[in-house]
Amino acid sequence: MNKLVIGLLFTCFFISCKNKKLDSTKAYFSVVDYLGAEVKKMDTLDLRFKKITTVDDRSDTSLVTKEEFQKYAKEFLSLPDIASDKKMDNYTEANDFDEILGNVLLIYTAKEPNDEVRNETIMMEPDEQGNTHVKT
Repeated sequence: MNKLVIGLLFTCFFISCKNKKLDSTKAYFSVVDYLGAEVKKMDTLDLRFKKITTVDDRSDTSLVTKEEFQKYAKEFLSLPDIASDKKMDNYTEANDFDEILGNVLLIYTAKEPNDEVRNETIMMEPDEQGNTHVKT
């Protein structure tokens, strides 16, 4: 019985040593999760979006159907989430404060120029309590 417990502990220790250590100090903002929540919110609201199509010098305005909206949103939601444990180490993070706009900027830049997502900039607006809310 003792040998079984020792063997089990050794196996657990060996497996845990092979796992990649995560940097618990990193916490990137997940744009994909944010956009997913916004898309769900928009699906529940009775909103109408207009699409303007221009060919040569002529413009045509039409309403965007829910199906079209989902198609457009899917293009963004299918991008890699750089806040995931797999992607996080491939990006650098910089924080800045834009004094003119009064916004906090979170800037993520790919370390490799060929990554699908090369740059993400999140603009956040602080409120009187010190909380920040995503603007763009």
